[in-house]
Amino acid sequence: MTEAISGPSSVSKRIEWSIIAVALTIDLTTIFLPRADKALPLREDLRNIHMFLGTILFILVASRLIRWIRGDLPQTPQGISTGAAIWGMVLLASVYMLQIANPIVGFVTAWAQSDLPLQAGGHGDILHRATWLFSGYMHSAIAFGITLLKVAVVLTMPWLLFRHGKGALSGLPAGLGFWGLASMSSTVFAFSTFKSYENGPTAVGIFWLLCFAIWGLARLFRRNRATANDTPELAKGWKRGLAVATAGAIAAFGLYGPYAMFRVSPFEKPVNVAAAAGVTSHAAPAKTEIVQPETDFERQVRAETFKWCTFCHSMKKGGAHMAGPNLYGIYGQTIATVPNFPYGDALVARGKRGEKWDDAALDALLADPDKFAPGTTMVISSGNITDPARRKAIINILKRETGAAAQ
Repeated sequence: MTEAISGPSSVSKRIEWSIIAVALTIDLTTIFLPRADKALPLREDLRNIHMFLGTILFILVASRLIRWIRGDLPQTPQGISTGAAIWGMVLLASVYMLQIANPIVGFVTAWAQSDLPLQAGGHGDILHRATWLFSGYMHSAIAFGITLLKVAVVLTMPWLLFRHGKGALSGLPAGLGFWGLASMSSTVFAFSTFKSYENGPTAVGIFWLLCFAIWGLARLFRRNRATANDTPELAKGWKRGLAVATAGAIAAFGLYGPYAMFRVSPFEKPVNVAAAAGVTSHAAPAKTEIVQPETDFERQVRAETFKWCTFCHSMKKGGAHMAGPNLYGIYGQTIATVPNFPYGDALVARGKRGEKWDDAALDALLADPDKFAPGTTMVISSGNITDPARRKAIINILKRETGAAAQ
């Protein structure tokens, strides 16, 4: 039997649960912010709320880490092995470290994109592209790292249940298990609702059914089995080193996340369409677009699919390049000729052959970007557009949003 480790002070406990509450609220804003129409005031409100909550989270986590360093440790779960206790503490510390880093990087990203409250300039006016690319990538990468640690927390819980008979609240410190389950629910909802919110509740329901099924199996497995009643001593040694290395590797793998999902890079690439400094779009459309009247189906496509285009592309004349080029006046232009943008080799080759962005080329790109331009960094967040009618609607929206009327 090892000597029990005293729990945290009441102030630290309140801070721990405040961190969870704020982090989960940030999860909600992260779900709805990218899905909100950029033209609506709601998006501006959500952005400001998101930045405010990020600031509060930074203050709370910094306060808790300072108290931890001064000896006010999180509560060590009882009745589990030393290795399990160390792993839980390392997971908690890793989550805290990423939670304190992300608001800092997010602040830099917001500044680089003129998104800070009261900042001069219009929202989305990129002040320094290299800073915006790097900080934006790292902001997303840290979020991926938190997601991977979240997965590790959720996967740790079945092991604790079967091995020690401890659940989400009793087997992990500082409400980490509760945060893992609640935050993973938000992640499941987010990944299942790229097109619409319809699949979200079902996906979250399936996740919780699996959780309850595992809990039930663990209860049966642990029936009539003795449970240790000691509190492990968090001694230094190879177990702590292994736990730190494992959690660090999980978090570090998040650095690959934005590239894996969106093929974006944190570094500026050489421009291969030289033009005068500051020029980011074609001067005018190359040809008159034939735009069909908007239909109910097109409005649905705009809400479900086209909205994701605006995350990588600006549409107005003179708008900043983002992960992808400005698209003003793109219809009818020679492929890969938007000024001051670094295109990939496959698109440059098509442009040199004189190929144009017409209906056929745009349709082929939307159907399968990799087939149209092998090695391209373009990825469609909601997946390749396999429905010809949906591709036609997107092209019609693109003509309307980037044509002469878009000035």
